[in-house]
Amino acid sequence: MEEDTQQHYDITYNTFADIIDWNDLTEKDYKIIQELQESGINITPDTVIEDLSGFPVGESSNIAEGIFANKRHLLSDYLTKMPHGIIDKKIPGIGATTLEINSKRNSIIVFPTKALAYGKHSKHPNTLYVGSEIKGESKKVTNQQIQEYLTKDGHKKLLVVADSLGRLLDLIGKENLKDYFLMVDEIDVLQTDNNFRPQLEKVIDYYLMFPRKNRSLVTATMKDFNNPLLKRECKFSITWTYNARRNVRLLHTNNITQTVIEEVISHSKDKIFIAYNSILQIQNIISTLDEETRKECAILCSEASVKEAGEYFVPKLGDNDTLPARINFATCCYFTGIDIQDSYHLITVSDVRRSHSMLTLDRMTQIHGRCRIDNGILSET
Repeated sequence: MEEDTQQHYDITYNTFADIIDWNDLTEKDYKIIQELQESGINITPDTVIEDLSGFPVGESSNIAEGIFANKRHLLSDYLTKMPHGIIDKKIPGIGATTLEINSKRNSIIVFPTKALAYGKHSKHPNTLYVGSEIKGESKKVTNQQIQEYLTKDGHKKLLVVADSLGRLLDLIGKENLKDYFLMVDEIDVLQTDNNFRPQLEKVIDYYLMFPRKNRSLVTATMKDFNNPLLKRECKFSITWTYNARRNVRLLHTNNITQTVIEEVISHSKDKIFIAYNSILQIQNIISTLDEETRKECAILCSEASVKEAGEYFVPKLGDNDTLPARINFATCCYFTGIDIQDSYHLITVSDVRRSHSMLTLDRMTQIHGRCRIDNGILSET
């Protein structure tokens, strides 16, 4: 009992002052605070807040009233900076990364892949991408470029690939880490990929170097941590008061290729996004389509798979984060973190014949969350 009590008091919880800039409140902030207080939520700088339960977060159309009605709420509707600790946001697309990029402090945001890191950088030119080369877009960022960025005026926003975090922290200096907030995004992907990317384990070691109020681990599909030091991190969950129901059509088949082809043919005009973590099987599907339909296909995958994807390889989304073709196949590096501003039919394939192409329910949730426009998913299979 004493040990449990000790662990409880060892946790540093968030207060409203940790998630709202009290010295720089806008008219919108005052309005939201007033309405939340009228709803019975007590808001003062020193009030401890362990989650966002009771806040009308989610799809609130036809349910909420006042300023909370008829919109999907983002974290920025309530907060001006990310909470510290382990953040369980439960569902993708609520603007956690954007919130921290726009916060009035120095931030280091860690991503599991360079596609995610560079994609966010492309939308926010005030940030610096720190990672390896992006073909056709960016060369590897040099130490000199990082140092020059660190000396600029204004808040520093560093978007870093997990593999490059150590290099960046060496340039910042351990003595200066207290001046930065470290946010590790999509931490569940780092946990899952750790088996074949062992250097990702070091991310947690770097994370623990930061003061407790200067660090967060963020995901929509939270998993348990084995590191005993993380047991003392505060947990901050976003409880969705309103959540739109998904209408998912489930198909069982012993012939995935034929079933996917039939689904593609059934949507002859609209865009399609097919999540399937197997380049070989994607190529089998494309090769079975007729010649005209093959011309409408693209494969979104990592640069390591360029040879296997062949002429269908596309390194990134199209202009304004739209899908680059009418029929778009995607492998796992496009399952999390990217923002698709487009309408499409979603086809998700979990192939039990190979471990790497099987999908958990959490991963399927992440795939669905890639669409960032209202009613953008025309159908889900």
